[in-house]
Amino acid sequence: MQTKTVSTINCPRCQQVLPGWSTACQFCGSTITAGYVRPTDAYKYKIDNRLGWKDIGYIAVSLIIAAQGAYLLLQGLKIVPSAIALAGGDAYLGIVGAVDLLFGLGLLFHVGWIQFVMRLRCFLGLAHGSLSLVLGLMMFGYTRHPWPQVLSSLWTVVLLGFTLYFINELGDV
Repeated sequence: MQTKTVSTINCPRCQQVLPGWSTACQFCGSTITAGYVRPTDAYKYKIDNRLGWKDIGYIAVSLIIAAQGAYLLLQGLKIVPSAIALAGGDAYLGIVGAVDLLFGLGLLFHVGWIQFVMRLRCFLGLAHGSLSLVLGLMMFGYTRHPWPQVLSSLWTVVLLGFTLYFINELGDV
């Protein structure tokens, strides 16, 4: 078995051995300046824990789906007024909202089965949203206000497209 050797430096103050990428001594707390001579492979095994744009996008999409679900759930509970809830669709809105809230939180915490189900839901939703978008664009000459349907369908296609992309890139399934 081959072992990885990490380049090391000595603290200029207490002479303790430190990893080559260190910017401060973990023993005495002194700062190791940027001009300090380091080995050429000092950063070879450095771990970078910063979030990338895909991680941030995955979190954003998960939070949007959860917020959308919470909003629909509040409409289903008649806390937020809705024409669908007033027409008797409050149970439907409540169920859809609860499922969306569950899926958004499941994506946020990288639950494998939710990622799998959400991937299937994205494929079906993209097909439905694309068809609705095309039909909405076809209605421009026939209806007075086609914009709500077009913008809603566009929002669905964009959100589900990004969701599917991020699940494929960062998902655990």
